[in-house]
Amino acid sequence: MKRSFWLIFLALVVISSCTVNNDLMFRTPVDYEFDEIPQVDSIEYRISPYDRVRFSLFTNDGYRLVDVIGQGQQGGGNNNAQSIRQFGLTYLVERDGLVKLPTLGRVNLAGLTVIEAEKKLEDLYSEFYKKPFVQLTVVNNRVIVSTGAGGAAQVVNIVDNMTVIEVLARAGGIRDRGNASKVKVIRDFGSRKEVYNLDLSRIDGVNQGDLIVQANDVIYVQPNPEIAREVLRDITPILTLITTTITFIAVLNR
Repeated sequence: MKRSFWLIFLALVVISSCTVNNDLMFRTPVDYEFDEIPQVDSIEYRISPYDRVRFSLFTNDGYRLVDVIGQGQQGGGNNNAQSIRQFGLTYLVERDGLVKLPTLGRVNLAGLTVIEAEKKLEDLYSEFYKKPFVQLTVVNNRVIVSTGAGGAAQVVNIVDNMTVIEVLARAGGIRDRGNASKVKVIRDFGSRKEVYNLDLSRIDGVNQGDLIVQANDVIYVQPNPEIAREVLRDITPILTLITTTITFIAVLNR
């Protein structure tokens, strides 16, 4: 009977091992070649499809900008002559990267930094207004973050030029089970994806943590495996049933 018990126990361990750590995502083989991490100083946030941008337009290089914000719309007609405002309105960057804006119609802004987009719009609006001054803000860009708690994840709203470390901090930091040396950043370029592996466990990883996140990035902190605990968790109910059955049979055979 003892031999049968140990055979059953071994079979249960093998079966349960198939479900151990099945909450882990984005596993990579040992020899997986990660993409080269972009230079921090060469990256700014770039406008992406499905972003929403808040757009404001003023004339005369924004000469009356302070008055408009600080004093409201005193002398409304005169202010309207000095500035064309779109406060509180947001515009969707469509799938093809185009944004439908007043007067201009559809303009391609995808792939541009905020500064580049502002300059482009100022050049385009100069055909209609005197010395246009454009303010542009991306208001809904977000990333998906898993901080090392197995399959748990959350969506984090980001602002322009936010770093990986800042996003992790906003998500609550790396969890107890998270492996700081294996922080994967998955970036979508439309037709392809790049995967970067950041090592934030060492002080020299600070430079890697300064990587600017882009809209729709996935930041995944790989959890440390918990093999022993999960195997024990899976087989404990079955072992309890088996030992109870064996005890019951032994009592009957007395």
